[in-house]
Amino acid sequence: MLQLEHRHLTNIVRANQALTCLTWAPYTPEEHKCFTSPITAILNHTFDADLPVSMETIQEFCQEKIAGFGLDPTKSIMLLTAVPQIYMQQACCKDEVTDLEVRVFCTAGLGNALSPGDPTIYNEEVAQVSSHVGTINIIVVINRKLTQKAMLELSQVVTMAKCQALYY
Repeated sequence: MLQLEHRHLTNIVRANQALTCLTWAPYTPEEHKCFTSPITAILNHTFDADLPVSMETIQEFCQEKIAGFGLDPTKSIMLLTAVPQIYMQQACCKDEVTDLEVRVFCTAGLGNALSPGDPTIYNEEVAQVSSHVGTINIIVVINRKLTQKAMLELSQVVTMAKCQALYY
């Protein structure tokens, strides 16, 4: 069972049982690992993208935010976006025969939609990003244990969906 909580600047997806996650989120409890377990909360937080921060600062910021919500930072993941959380969308599909359920949560900031071959947004001569960075954060929760290979395949499908969203 999943529960979505709306907090100021943050949406929290809570699970009543531990989840195994495939993630590249800015904050994950195990450094340099994309497969994490057991996760009981996934947070999507609206962050001021104009603030100059280092990865260390982001880690500390996320840990403090997670703890501030009364959650265990060792069992939580935090995604960051510039998109206001009121725009988070969710969808659910359930197979009544097998009881398979897939639930998806998404925020999309498409102000800088780029694809392979487009001019870069990073200007190396002045060491600056030439436009605001946008994100598409997608959280997919499935009520079945997936193998690591199946999780990687799912990440490929999600990446293709992100690419399609840029040109829909």
